[in-house]
Amino acid sequence: RDALRWSKIIDAALVKWGDKTEVQIASHNWPTWGQTRVAAYLESQRNAYRYVHDRTLGRANAGLTLHEVADGIAEPLAQQSHGARGYYGTVNHNMKATYQRYFGWWDGVPANFNPLPPVDAARGYVALAGGADALLAAGKAAQAQGNHRWAAELLNHLVFADPTHAAARAALADSYEALGFAAESGVWRNYYLSGAATLRGTETPRRGSGAQNRSFVGAIPTAQLFDALATRFAADKANGMRASFNFILPDTGETMGILVNGDVEIPRLNVPAPAANATVRLNRSDFDAIVLGESDFPTLMRSGAMTIEGDAALFLRWLMLHPPFDPGFGVVVP
Repeated sequence: RDALRWSKIIDAALVKWGDKTEVQIASHNWPTWGQTRVAAYLESQRNAYRYVHDRTLGRANAGLTLHEVADGIAEPLAQQSHGARGYYGTVNHNMKATYQRYFGWWDGVPANFNPLPPVDAARGYVALAGGADALLAAGKAAQAQGNHRWAAELLNHLVFADPTHAAARAALADSYEALGFAAESGVWRNYYLSGAATLRGTETPRRGSGAQNRSFVGAIPTAQLFDALATRFAADKANGMRASFNFILPDTGETMGILVNGDVEIPRLNVPAPAANATVRLNRSDFDAIVLGESDFPTLMRSGAMTIEGDAALFLRWLMLHPPFDPGFGVVVP
């Protein structure tokens, strides 16, 4: 998000309504009642965003990098107000986000331009430390000194090098719990404690996403829905496929042309492909049912709710190149 724009918008709201408003409803906190308190809340929020923006650029222009700009920064005066405390977002991670907005992900250090992936780097660190036992001992020594940030960094390398190392997982979970219980931000606390639960094997099983319901999917514009489908395209298995398909959606009056060009898909809303290999006709509502897992293309074809004109075999082969994502991928362990 644009911290500077946020500060300006809040300031404009303060100027326009600050002396009139009696109730302010926040996205991530309790409402605020009373004109004086609302004005003070808006002022503290404005100042916090401005602090994040200006201090980030000031420090970055002095040579500090992504992880340096926010480390050790003085607490802004705005945070003396309860309305600007870091219960949700924090100055620390918002400064990093602001840095990334202006400067991108790279910190300018050549060694960081194309670093090894985490597992390969972790194995190198374990070898450099003299083996798993030595690195585990170093991590526990840092814990004993209360330096849990350093302990977590050391032990994370050991876990990524060997996810089955029970002692390393338990020690890293200890550091995550210490960091979590010390965090003011609920977001930070929850990530740390969730990470510890994953390492200990006590995390709550996934039950799917509550956002994946018909009203949510149905509200997605058709162009964006097909853009999302294109992100699933398994280009490495497409063997340079070149084809085109048209989707006709009678219930919305829309047409989606799909160009398959080797290793990319190009969806075009209301621009049908003139010489499509296949044309598929089905209602957008039925397509939504497929997205939600409530139906599938063979079922719709058998029922007559969907028809294919042209090379149905090629269409079905293209369709199989869109496997669903598994949202249960590892983060705390590789």
